[in-house]
This record gives sequence, C-alpha cells and structure tokens, in this order.
Amino acid sequence: MFRFAIAVLAMIGLGALLFGGSTGLAIGAGWLLLAPLLFLFKIMFLLMIFGMFRRGFSHNRSHSSGPWGWRPTQDRKVEQGPSRREQFEEWHNMEHARKEVASWVEPEL
Repeated sequence: MFRFAIAVLAMIGLGALLFGGSTGLAIGAGWLLLAPLLFLFKIMFLLMIFGMFRRGFSHNRSHSSGPWGWRPTQDRKVEQGPSRREQFEEWHNMEHARKEVASWVEPEL
C-alpha cells in the first residue's frame, strides 16, 4: 500500500513538473504578447488624465466657460449667413430698387 501511494505521488509530481511548466510557459508567452498593448493603454490613460488637468488649469478661458474649461453646446453659436428673414428683406428691397430703375427708362416697343 505504501508503494502504491508513493507511485501515485510520483506520477502527480512528474505530471506537475512536465505540464505545469508548459502551462506557465504558455501563460508567460501570452502576457509577453499582451505587454505592448497594455503599455499603450497605460500611456493613453495617463495622457487623458494630464489632458484633464491641462484644461482645468489653463488661463486662457473665457468667463462663460465652466470650471474645467468646457462650454455648454447651447452657448456656442456657429456663425452662419443671414437668416431667411434677412434674405427676404434684402430681396424685397432689391426688387423695389429694380422697379424704380426700370421706371426711369422708357419701355421699348
């Protein structure tokens, strides 16, 4: 019985020695392949943190901006051309001017 227990323990130890090393090797190789990707994620995370602080402590903000230098989207107005009402008024004035100038000339027959 004692010899049987020693044989079982020897087989377990031999299996752990052979297959445990290969499993550890596979895990180590996987981490080695993922290391550059993890390094890039860490660098990007640090850059995001520094960017947040840069915006928070910048001195060229306007007074209407929030505490971290951002402006609400409704405060931003994109400069567009004249409104439709202004366009109509301009067209209307030009139409009156065209009729006025046309009245100065005699109609051709």
